[in-house]
Amino acid sequence: MNPPPTQTPALPPATLAAMQSAVIDGLPPRPDATEAEKAAQREGAVAFLAALFPRNAVEATLAAGIVAAHDAAMDCFRRAARDDLTVDLHLRTVGKAIALCRLIDAAMRDLARRQGNSAVQPVARPASVPAARAQPAPEAARAITPPQPPAAEARHERPRRERAERHLAAAAQRAGLGTGAADNAMQQRLLAKVAARAAASAVAVAA
Repeated sequence: MNPPPTQTPALPPATLAAMQSAVIDGLPPRPDATEAEKAAQREGAVAFLAALFPRNAVEATLAAGIVAAHDAAMDCFRRAARDDLTVDLHLRTVGKAIALCRLIDAAMRDLARRQGNSAVQPVARPASVPAARAQPAPEAARAITPPQPPAAEARHERPRRERAERHLAAAAQRAGLGTGAADNAMQQRLLAKVAARAAASAVAVAA
């Protein structure tokens, strides 16, 4: 549940009356205006002063200046709209009106700042954030070469291995090692040793 808005103390009646009189006295004269138009002009100036809701003498001074500058700027624009002015006088009158509008804008911001009205405060710019530096592209992962199988036997090593196997088999048969399970196992071990040596020689030659 939102808390109720805080009531701001109003300007003392005597000070408010003095500021209203100052605003009315500062209205630009309009000799061609009727009494009803002059009364409407005074009421509009007082209503504008009340809408600014000054709470102390400083804020009341700013508010009165805003109302007076507004009426003066409108009077300059009204005079510039006349068709009997020279170009130079027309430009000078419009320039004064624009300068008064800028004065009003600055005074309105000052009054809003003093009243703590964040709704009319200029939006604070965010702190500058340095631009992110471009990150270097990640290096491509090095391809891991899978272990290669042993090099194939050299062409001249294969006949040598086969001849060694045949001589070994013939020697085993002559020695009577070709019978029985134990003899067969021994023969297989011998063949395995010869084959291993032949394979090692082939790898060395290929390297």
